[in-house]
Amino acid sequence: MATLISSKMEALHLTDAKLAADVGCERSMITKLKLGKATASLPLAIKLSKALDLPPDTFVRTEAAA
Repeated sequence: MATLISSKMEALHLTDAKLAADVGCERSMITKLKLGKATASLPLAIKLSKALDLPPDTFVRTEAAA
């Protein structure tokens, strides 16, 4: 998950701060998602999905993946 998010952000020239501002969350949440240390709520996953053109489940860890 983390590599995909980072790669997509790099391709779109997005910083953690810019993406966080665009989707309405804290910059630290973007960092945690990129590091695989957090999972997004459904509303945040949908916003991130639209911003990065990735499926929403990219941002949600399942118990099997945890």
